[in-house]
Amino acid sequence: MKIEGSIDSIIFRNEENGYSVIVVKTKKDYLTLVGEMYNVEMGLHIRAEVVEVESVNYGLQYKVLNYDCDLPNDNDAIVKLLSSNDFRGVGEVLAKRLVDTYEEDIFDIIENHTEELFNVKGITKKRIDTLVEGVSNIKSELDSFLYLKKYNIGIKQIKKIISIYGSKTKEVIEKNPYQLAYDVSGIGFLLCDEIAVKNGIDKDSEFRKKAAIYYVVNESYYSGDTFIYIDELYDRVHEILNVEFDIEKIIYDMQFEAKIVIVNSKRMKIFLDKSYEVESNLSRLLYNLRDNIEIITGGPGTGKTYNVKKIISENSDKGFNIILCAPTGRAAKRMSEVTNFEAKTIHRLLEYGLVGGDSEYKKFGFVRNEKNKLDCDLLIVDEMSMTDEWLFYNLMKAVKDTTRVILVGDVDQLPSVGAGNVLKDIIDSKLFKVEKLTKIHRQENGSNIVINAHKVNNGENVDLKKESEDFKFIHMEDENRIKNAICKLVSLNIPKFFNISQDKIQVITPTQKGKCGVLELNEILQNAINPPNKNREIKIGSKIFRLQDKVMQIKNNYELYYQVVDENENPYSDGYGVFNGDIGFVFDINYDKQTIMVRYDDRQVEYDIENIDNLTLAYAITVHKSQGSEYDVVVMPMAMAPRQLLNRKILYTAMTRAKKCICFIGREDIFKIMINDKYEDKRNSALCDEFYIS
Repeated sequence: MKIEGSIDSIIFRNEENGYSVIVVKTKKDYLTLVGEMYNVEMGLHIRAEVVEVESVNYGLQYKVLNYDCDLPNDNDAIVKLLSSNDFRGVGEVLAKRLVDTYEEDIFDIIENHTEELFNVKGITKKRIDTLVEGVSNIKSELDSFLYLKKYNIGIKQIKKIISIYGSKTKEVIEKNPYQLAYDVSGIGFLLCDEIAVKNGIDKDSEFRKKAAIYYVVNESYYSGDTFIYIDELYDRVHEILNVEFDIEKIIYDMQFEAKIVIVNSKRMKIFLDKSYEVESNLSRLLYNLRDNIEIITGGPGTGKTYNVKKIISENSDKGFNIILCAPTGRAAKRMSEVTNFEAKTIHRLLEYGLVGGDSEYKKFGFVRNEKNKLDCDLLIVDEMSMTDEWLFYNLMKAVKDTTRVILVGDVDQLPSVGAGNVLKDIIDSKLFKVEKLTKIHRQENGSNIVINAHKVNNGENVDLKKESEDFKFIHMEDENRIKNAICKLVSLNIPKFFNISQDKIQVITPTQKGKCGVLELNEILQNAINPPNKNREIKIGSKIFRLQDKVMQIKNNYELYYQVVDENENPYSDGYGVFNGDIGFVFDINYDKQTIMVRYDDRQVEYDIENIDNLTLAYAITVHKSQGSEYDVVVMPMAMAPRQLLNRKILYTAMTRAKKCICFIGREDIFKIMINDKYEDKRNSALCDEFYIS
């Protein structure tokens, strides 16, 4: 269905994501339009493709699928526009006089014959300047919006692009569309390449070569590497571009432009500028503090927690100020529970939020830093294998030279989601005191979880036919049967057998796709545990969420606002930042605003169309996302997956997430393949390298 008319009023607008509720005056009626609309202003002429939706509170509305706007063409609409906030100081009375005098020619007069405006009573030079600037800005935005839409760029991204380039949007893109990849988050090389083809830019263009190099280095960084070797870079860039060129000449030009950093060692390394800054500075910082840093590492049941509790007790008796922290909310919560001592996430400890004092140029960052250090005698950091270089660098910047730092973690678990391999690199450097715990002390009630986890880590055979209450293997070949068996176990059998709620059970799988991957398992588990109910669910974008759904944040969002609530659900504090792997529950749905509210322990966060991509169902999660958490019962399919995910480290990490029981369902040969594959996530990282500290 298509609607055309003038925007009569704006009932609601979210400036962050463009979600708006507007009233449009058509030839026949006044209609309410809802949806993501970036550049709507009162008075503008709008053409929209819509579908009917029924609002719980407001009745019939029209959801916008696609739209465009231009300057109004009827007098009433022109008055509305000229008296809107885009023309502050003009007002409705003067706007009406202008339209009565010039009617639909008013925009031509404002743009090309401003001297004539002095004939209108009440006009001043300042108001003329306001009119000229306002019309120019609106036309520029409308032109840029229409120009960008033809490249199939989403509205969120269009908003970002126009906010960066303004009236120069078209000029920038026609000259070098690859500039978008550097300046606009979420726009990568492939989209820029499509735009370049439409603009007739040569495939041998230097712009294209530089963008492809940046793309590969950037992709490498986001897959965990802090740098890429020159030969690896060349192979991957050549695969993308399929053109021969002198890559070294190009990368030296890019270094001069401050896009990358080149380190000439035995084998040339290429860094993103930000990655080099973090890794080199962190290396020097650690080297200078090496006498104050200790590492405790070991597998499950080897006494890491016992040693930490002993250290806390000894230092508490001496009256020392002690701080405990971990990289994720769940890891910090577990640390608090096992030590009976408050632990915070690293972000909360460093007081992440808007910084900049009274300055109007506030930005997101850490309040605690090299100029405002943490006041503590002893700092203990748990789950160090999960901590990436950027986060650890910001923590260490805030540590005093006199503070004793103890890093605790299992070096045999998967490395951090973010770039770097901090714990392993620190241990391998041999610059620090390391206590490696190997003797198993914890075998509660004859538990086989800990024993078998160590067997897996050592590459030893595990007897899968041996029955025990805490370690089970259910043999099954067909993947559809495996999926259905997992669903029945989680929704019915395990809660009854262990007398626990379903939120204490976690399905963990190596892969996203396939019959036994996260996507299909979440769909079947959601429908079994939290069945469809039109009064308890909402579709935002392509995702369906229901009240009480178990959900997870899947990427760090440092600007996502949260409120901290007490036991009566009254907000008493707030802040910014929800992080990769945080798990919560949907506790409220707002159908009119098209939002859901998620509770993460004591924090509540609102998700809308802008940030819903950050959220996914969490009845099933990947092994990587499970790091730093423990669950009463873990269920894991043993089914075919991409070969690089069927390895010992994945299996070991999954097993060490279970407290009371781990249950495998599937093929024994997959389990054995994983034990025998000692695949390492060999990341390119150079922390504590001699190059930095010499």
